[in-house]
Amino acid sequence: MLVDGIYLMQDEEHGSQSWEQIRNICRGLKTLSTEANIALLVTNQSGRERGGNESSSTPASASNVAYGYDFNRFVDILVSIGGSKDSPNVREVAIPLIRSGRAVPGSYPITFDTDTGNIGRSFSEVPTMSLASLDF
Repeated sequence: MLVDGIYLMQDEEHGSQSWEQIRNICRGLKTLSTEANIALLVTNQSGRERGGNESSSTPASASNVAYGYDFNRFVDILVSIGGSKDSPNVREVAIPLIRSGRAVPGSYPITFDTDTGNIGRSFSEVPTMSLASLDF
């Protein structure tokens, strides 16, 4: 199951603060996922503020998640995606939190160029083409 934007969901328990609402929603989604034995992929925003010398385009750390830390408390694997300083067509993917298992240090670049259909491959592997040349 995919939830694109947990912050857009309604909290049926009516938490008064945004962090309480996210906690209630996360608890409900985790219960649903566990009881139904389904994989659940949920997106959230990183925090608005970045501390220190951290670039706003790099993947956010586990401590920089929007609406409090409860989102992190319920996830098994936290994946953070940010831009790259080197290219607008590269995304840096990091895994700052894993509930069980080995830590994954650093971040890894993947290509992301929707104009050519290149997602996740090196630029040399994808032939150059224009969307205008495609028949739909």
